[in-house]
Amino acid sequence: MSHSSWTRLLALLLPDETDRLLLKMCTLEGEACARATGAWLAAVGSPTEYFRLDRQCHKRLLPLLAGTMRQARVDLPEDFGAVLRAAELHETLRARTFQRHALQILDTLLGAGIDVVLLPGVALVPRHYRDWPLRHCHDLDLWVAERDRTAVEGVLARDSVCRQKAPADRRGSSILETESGFQVALHTHLSPMHLLEPPREALLARRRSIVLEGCRVDTLGDTDLLFYVCLRAACSVGRRSLRWACDAVRLLDSSPAIDWEHFLETARITGAGLPLSVMLGFLSGELGAVVPPAVMQRLTDETALTPEFAEAFCHMVALNQNLHAGRLLRSAPDLRIRFALVRYLIFPSASFLGRERGLTGGRALSGEYLRRVRLATQRVAGLHRLPVARPLGNEGREGEERRV
Repeated sequence: MSHSSWTRLLALLLPDETDRLLLKMCTLEGEACARATGAWLAAVGSPTEYFRLDRQCHKRLLPLLAGTMRQARVDLPEDFGAVLRAAELHETLRARTFQRHALQILDTLLGAGIDVVLLPGVALVPRHYRDWPLRHCHDLDLWVAERDRTAVEGVLARDSVCRQKAPADRRGSSILETESGFQVALHTHLSPMHLLEPPREALLARRRSIVLEGCRVDTLGDTDLLFYVCLRAACSVGRRSLRWACDAVRLLDSSPAIDWEHFLETARITGAGLPLSVMLGFLSGELGAVVPPAVMQRLTDETALTPEFAEAFCHMVALNQNLHAGRLLRSAPDLRIRFALVRYLIFPSASFLGRERGLTGGRALSGEYLRRVRLATQRVAGLHRLPVARPLGNEGREGEERRV
């Protein structure tokens, strides 16, 4: 199977045409932004009704959209202008509360001498958004060593700051929650998929410090933040939030800070070059982000298409399409990839089930295979929604509203 065939399949990870126009409205300037706005308004009809019915959390882009609309001097329907102003006010008030809770958590952990690394979205606010309301943050995401997880939970519980809401899943992600509903997500791994986990020590060696309202905390370097944002977007469940694209564009706007050799080396080590090339190709082709053509070429050329990675790519696309197998099979660019998808859906390898699902031993594997065959037989006319485990990360919790 060629790289180009897999690239066409992985294109299913990208936003649809309406979402692309919305992203252009949020990221482009001047006349380009105005043209995208006109096309988007024609596509959605009533923007107020569009966001009222929104189930993809796109409404969280409204404060950012309000700013770009003002800068581009775009004429909008009066009722939608009121919606944008209300969204700005709401997010401004919410951000103050969010910021207070986040700083309390960070001060507590840093005061206890625990090594934590701040992840997006909060990590992007001070340098890349500069104003808290422009980047809706759903919770406080922290990367911690496995050995430090118990210490983090203990310190926060001891000071009555947080209680555990969801225990650690197989990828080491757990959720803590304050009495007011503010949530802290602890991650011991960065990738939702075991196979694509980046090397921890290399990323820690390149981390840097940022200052959040007087609190100095470590985060990943811009190069690794870009890798993280694009990789998690590629591994998301169902139609995802569009914030990843806004985040990535802002990171790429600081392109002198992006070390492309480090980016390519991390992609080579993890084997994630093809999905990353698709995500970066979208950002450069649709949203005008600057990505060197040589980087795009090397991301593709240096990806080894082993059966292990082919299965991982099938898993990515299946998660993104929410396991609508009929759509997947119709979208397959050729018969060989269609066969790979069928095999993944019905008879994935034992190594995949062990690595990504935690299923080991003859009894567990046999039970899983029988279950998949039975479901496929029952739905032979449509083969859709064969279940897989969903990751706990942000993409798995995107539609869940939380109190702050």
